[in-house]
Amino acid sequence: MLNQEIVASNLGNLSYSPTTNWNGSDSFGWNGYDGTVYASSAATVTLAVNPVNDAPTVTGFSKSGRSDAPVSFTASDFTSQFSDVDGDNLNRIRITSLPSNGSLQLSGSVVNLKQEITAANLGNLAFVSTAGGTTGFQWLAFDGQAWSGSAATAELDITIIEPSETGAPTGLALLASDDSGVAGDGITNKTAVTVTGAGEVGAVVTLLDGSATKGAATVGAAGNWSVKVSGLSQGLHALTATQLVAGKSSGASEPLEVSIDTTAPAATTALDLADEDDWGFSTTDNITAATENLTISGKGEAGATVALFADKNKNGRWDKGEFSAVGISVDDEGNWSGVFETLTGGTHAVVAVQTDRAGNASKASTALSVVVDVTPPTAPTKLDLIAADDTGASSSDNVTGVTENLTITGAGEKGLQLLLFEETEGALGEALATATISSKGTWSVDIAALELGDHVIKAKQMDL
Repeated sequence: MLNQEIVASNLGNLSYSPTTNWNGSDSFGWNGYDGTVYASSAATVTLAVNPVNDAPTVTGFSKSGRSDAPVSFTASDFTSQFSDVDGDNLNRIRITSLPSNGSLQLSGSVVNLKQEITAANLGNLAFVSTAGGTTGFQWLAFDGQAWSGSAATAELDITIIEPSETGAPTGLALLASDDSGVAGDGITNKTAVTVTGAGEVGAVVTLLDGSATKGAATVGAAGNWSVKVSGLSQGLHALTATQLVAGKSSGASEPLEVSIDTTAPAATTALDLADEDDWGFSTTDNITAATENLTISGKGEAGATVALFADKNKNGRWDKGEFSAVGISVDDEGNWSGVFETLTGGTHAVVAVQTDRAGNASKASTALSVVVDVTPPTAPTKLDLIAADDTGASSSDNVTGVTENLTITGAGEKGLQLLLFEETEGALGEALATATISSKGTWSVDIAALELGDHVIKAKQMDL
């Protein structure tokens, strides 16, 4: 008590008891007496109370179900029966006894004695019965530091449902609007879908994903039913249905395989203009004079569909008015090719976007620069036989007695390719020789041999 005096011989019996489950800093003041007088000022004792984890506690719960369908659990079935004075959350449970007349299953696999199940995975726990009646299992809870001191019981009351002579529901299918991407393939990027089917009028249809119940519906007057399924995880799901008629359940239907894919494919790669459309000096420089039926190829995800367009606005999207080629299929080896029916003169940033079978679209590919050059260069000028090869009375009259290795010179556009021809009866034959026009705009070409007589030599320059 405040102001209570304690003799020195009794100080060994002094102790401090904090409030239950409290931790932190506390203190008290005291003064000393020498038998005559108290000290002039009091002193302080500071106490640090460290937290100590308390084991959680759990209580039992019960669930009911039918023998014709699994009894599914949720995380809240267990967290609602979990208590921890320190405020810790349920980390996981441990199964300490197993039910009779059936099996506990986690994501379709049988649960073993002493198996631990994380709180995040409790929604995948189910009991699959083999008989009716009351059964159960026991479980301990872990708060991240300690297990509960005693186990709780999950009691299961199973009602027997006799098999029905009625057949299982038929015609399970995804609602067309939920089958994104390629219609009818069962691959979708939606995690909430509607499943439809046929059954006996008035029957109650239960839809299952493996052993987990996903919903139920009553078969309408036309013999049809539909169930909205939400929260489907990424990957393949085998959905089945049963129907309850006059208290008796059918067997499971044929499974409907639904694949959930919400991941966009990577951008297409390796875009290239086909060699036969890449005219000019090089078949790899993507410079051409072709304006129709130009083929672009690339790499993508097998089964995807590619849209190809000349990205005039450079925004990675196809905009109205931009040249395009759509509906291009990627083969099993990841190859695709599409054809631009038309490309006008100029430089085009050609990009591709691929959409996978689930309807997920990739980012735009790295642009392929395709130059369509439809403007021919001017003709070369100043063609002349060099003086050394122009024998006879004049070295500038282009009359010579030399028939081999005659050198012709001229002028043209620097960097272009020069082709030299002989004109016969108004037509040019095959090129006699070629050269690249120098940086000074001049060129020089040797003709291997010319027969005696008159020859008309002409030149062309190519800018591709």
